[in-house]
Amino acid sequence: MTERPARLVLADGPLMLSALRALFDGRGSIRVIAATSDGRELLALCEELRPDLVLMDLQLPGLDDLKGLAHIKTRNPEIRVVILSTLGDAETIRSAIELGVEGFLLKTASPSEVLNAVTHVLRGQLIYPRNTLRWLLAYRAPTELSPFDEKLLNLLATGLTNKEIALELAISTNTVKHHLKRLFRKLGVRSRTEAVAWHLRQPRHAR
Repeated sequence: MTERPARLVLADGPLMLSALRALFDGRGSIRVIAATSDGRELLALCEELRPDLVLMDLQLPGLDDLKGLAHIKTRNPEIRVVILSTLGDAETIRSAIELGVEGFLLKTASPSEVLNAVTHVLRGQLIYPRNTLRWLLAYRAPTELSPFDEKLLNLLATGLTNKEIALELAISTNTVKHHLKRLFRKLGVRSRTEAVAWHLRQPRHAR
């Protein structure tokens, strides 16, 4: 059985939309199902179409910067969002990540970088500018982990697979994936290895 293409909605200025359409056109694994330059229309499209991913500018007419992103992630948290923006300051990126964005790219990114980011986010990875990760880690408030987060990190540190973690916690594998993505975002990391390294660096693990 052939897997269906990922459904993508584009939201940017007319010139960028033309370039982005050309970038994704003809790719069997990704299908652009809608495109808009209007923020209010983007919110309506998300409600109506429930795409797999939205690739959007933060500065759309009809939206107040991050409020559009907040609306999407609150109403439709299952929709992955990749930001393509001219705003590259640490505060904007940090705020977007805290709202749940899965990817953040600057508009200086090459077409191949945009395509790779969308592809990797669709596979469940988090994509942020490498040179901002240090800022995010340096300025983030002390991370407060719930007892569940602590247990999840301990299970990760023992090398268990998602399936084994699911059995241990009596939840589904998909639920484990959801919690891991949320935890990675909270810690400011992008992989299991980085999460475990963060966990082992904490004072309670010092030898």
